[in-house]
Amino acid sequence: MDVYVLKDPVNGGTVRYVGITRQPLKERLRQHIKTARTRARRQLYLNPKDQWILFLLSIGQKPIITPLSWGLNEETAVREEKKIIATFKRVGEGGKLLNRDEGGSYDICDGKRAWNRGWKDCFDSDLKNRMIHHQPGRKEVFRFDKRGNFLDSWISLRTMCNELGLDRRSVMRCLSNQPHYSSHKGFMFSYSREDVPVYHNKSSLRRKSNSPHARPICGIKNGKSIEFGSITEAMELCGICYLTIHRALKTGRVAKGYYWYYLNPYGDVKK
Repeated sequence: MDVYVLKDPVNGGTVRYVGITRQPLKERLRQHIKTARTRARRQLYLNPKDQWILFLLSIGQKPIITPLSWGLNEETAVREEKKIIATFKRVGEGGKLLNRDEGGSYDICDGKRAWNRGWKDCFDSDLKNRMIHHQPGRKEVFRFDKRGNFLDSWISLRTMCNELGLDRRSVMRCLSNQPHYSSHKGFMFSYSREDVPVYHNKSSLRRKSNSPHARPICGIKNGKSIEFGSITEAMELCGICYLTIHRALKTGRVAKGYYWYYLNPYGDVKK
């Protein structure tokens, strides 16, 4: 592992950042620049290091990356980085370093995650709040129960899902009114307080003749035939048990005075 510094080419090579890496120094510098540009393009929060790099790029310059130590193991490199940061001091300590923390950790480069994911719980609450309120495309989200009663509102979709443990993709499908996504975990969602969503239990709507599995039937009694869209419909209109009609259809016997037959798709009686 290498310990490196980023120097300011404008102010006589002043050291502005200290870091450690397993990668070639040119690649690490490219990643620093890419991160700053990406955050600026997405209008995300820019930390002091990102702002400094973008300023240099705007005047046709870029940081100078210089190795201090190389070929170290991880423990030694982390200890060396922390020592150098304490020597040069960060901006809040009266120095000129733009490092976010005092060093002593290399979790971000443990080889198990992408280099630009950051490591868990490394941001303070103030920075988190500023990043949440500076989301450029955020919309306020309103939450309802299945009866349409308003529950609460959230500053953004991401914040609500993180706090309540909801699946963000499923909630987005509910908000965009995609088929089969009217609710998620017992809640409905909307981008407007006045636009109250309506819950549809599609499984209950398919209990009768509009079910894809329903088969039309016919009952004949006293010379009169009555057609039904399904066994369930016949059960409700005639007051006959479902199983009684089903057995009569299979055996061809009379049930409650009716002869029961299935109808084919063309409406003819199929015995």
